[in-house]
Amino acid sequence: MRSALAPDTLAEVIPGTWRVAASNEVHWISGNRVDPVVTVALVSREPLTVSVATRFVTGEGKKRAVLSTARWASDGFIERRKGLARFAPSRWIVRGMSPDGSVLVIVHQLRQSAGDGIEVLIRSGTDADGLPRRPDRQPADVRAPPAVRAGSPAHRTGPQRISDP
Repeated sequence: MRSALAPDTLAEVIPGTWRVAASNEVHWISGNRVDPVVTVALVSREPLTVSVATRFVTGEGKKRAVLSTARWASDGFIERRKGLARFAPSRWIVRGMSPDGSVLVIVHQLRQSAGDGIEVLIRSGTDADGLPRRPDRQPADVRAPPAVRAGSPAHRTGPQRISDP
């Protein structure tokens, strides 16, 4: 699967702070990780390399961060996390973007048995109130957001759930 955008376009678009608005990835929709925010910074243009800091709050209310570096490799990014997880690189691509660059669709290529993981990212500061919670043409593909868990700190919620087709 190839990225929908060229590296030079990605270098201009993806740096910034993003909120994970929707996903089918278990770690986001289980409620064990809530309020996910992804900060992407450009490290170099040639080869395209970005640093990625994914911050979230655990179900117990603890703040956590996963730090990684992603480098462009012919048709997408290969991401290596810091620490022990550095030995298990992952691949991801930007599959789509809104015309103004405020919404990105990221596809994480997971193990064959797990299928692909999808994240819909909304640029921080973007008014997401106008975005549809359920696409009109794909009502079976997107589920309503999980209920606010009464036991979670400040009643935080995770991203909207996307079900596999």
